Amino acid sequence: MNTIFVNAHLIPDDKKEIVDAYLVVEGKTIKEATYKDISKHYPDFEVIDLKGKYVLPGAIDLLYSGTRLKNSGITSVLLKDDTKEGEARILGRHLINDPKISEDVKMISGDPANHPDPGNVKKGMGYCELSMEQCLKAIERGYDAFTDCFNEMGSYQLKDLNMVNALFMLEDVYKLVSIDRKIADKKVFYDLLKHSRKDRICLISNKIDDFNLMIRDLFEQKDISLRDIVAYTSINPARYLGLEQRIGSLSKGKKADLVIYDEKLNVVKTMIDGEFV
Repeated sequence: MNTIFVNAHLIPDDKKEIVDAYLVVEGKTIKEATYKDISKHYPDFEVIDLKGKYVLPGAIDLLYSGTRLKNSGITSVLLKDDTKEGEARILGRHLINDPKISEDVKMISGDPANHPDPGNVKKGMGYCELSMEQCLKAIERGYDAFTDCFNEMGSYQLKDLNMVNALFMLEDVYKLVSIDRKIADKKVFYDLLKHSRKDRICLISNKIDDFNLMIRDLFEQKDISLRDIVAYTSINPARYLGLEQRIGSLSKGKKADLVIYDEKLNVVKTMIDGEFV
C-alpha cells in the first residue's frame, strides 16, 4: 500500500514533533516524514488527510498475555508463555519462571534462581522478592530488566534494601511497567516514571484489558509528554530488543508500523507493515 498522510501531527520519535506533517509510506516501509509538501513527488500514491490527528509509532509490548489488541495501539508483541497469537507482529515469546527455553523464546523473567543457565536471551527479574545484593548478582549474570514492576516484589524498605529499593536506585536497568487503572494508589508508579531514566522505561500490557486506556491516563499527567509516551511504548522496547533499526520509530526505512490517534489519544486506525488492520 502506497500512502501519503497529510496534515498529520507527527511524533516520529522521542525528540521530534511535526505539526501539519507529511508522512509517506511505500509498501511496507516509511519513505519519509517532513513538514514540506512533497505530495507532487508521489502522484500515484493514495492521499489521506488526517486533519491534525496524531501519528505515533506502533507500541511494542514486551509482555503480551492475550488482552485486546484491536484499537490498543500495539503493533508488535512478545507473547507471554503460551499466549495465543493475535493481530500484531510476533517478535517471539517471553517466559515467566519457566526454565524450558525453546528457539522462539526471546526473553525470560522471574527469580534468577529458576534460570541457572538461561542462554542468549533477554533476562528480567520479577515475580519474586529479592534483596539488593541478589539483584546486583543477577545483573552480573546479564539480567538487565525488572519485569512487571512492583508485582510480587515486596514493599519499600528503609533498612534492608530489597528489590523495590533497587527499582529506584539502579538507574541503568530497564523497567517494564504496567499501570492498571483498577489499582487504588498509582502514585508509586508515577514516582518510578518520574525518578527513572526516560530511556529505561517500557510500558507493557500484561493483563491490562485496555492498553490504550493506560496510555490516555498517562497523557493526562502533566509531567508526561507525548514524546515520553513514544519513548515508553516504542523507542525503548525496540532498543531493548536490539530491533531499533527495524521498528520503534517513524524514521526512513523502518517498518510502517504506526497508529493514528485523535486529540484525546483514542486509537483511530492502526497500520502494520504498511497495511491497515
